[in-house]
Amino acid sequence: MARWAVVAVLSEFIGDDATVQDELFQNKLRYTEQLRQDSNILIQSEAEYEYQLLKFRSSAYNLARAERKKKRKDLERQYKPAFSFSHISNAFTNHLYIKGLAQYSVAELEAFILDMTKACIA
Repeated sequence: MARWAVVAVLSEFIGDDATVQDELFQNKLRYTEQLRQDSNILIQSEAEYEYQLLKFRSSAYNLARAERKKKRKDLERQYKPAFSFSHISNAFTNHLYIKGLAQYSVAELEAFILDMTKACIA
């Protein structure tokens, strides 16, 4: 869960400049590249999407707006994962609220994720 959370946190950092590929941008790219190789498919797929977004941002600034929008939609269609950490986190928070629970274990979170992914596959 911690590695998956890193993917979500990396995408929230602002201040990086894709046009000049500053240090923050390079770090995000490097960490995302590492997470693309993760053994967990959920982490891999979200990291791949974020990696593709970073690469897109570094090359799309000189495209016309219509072309940029089209390429961004194509990227989302091809790489956007079915499950993101943020989506799962929100769903689990809602689950806890509905059940009236204030605490949980990592095992409960993992079971919840497994149930969600199974429900979508079936």
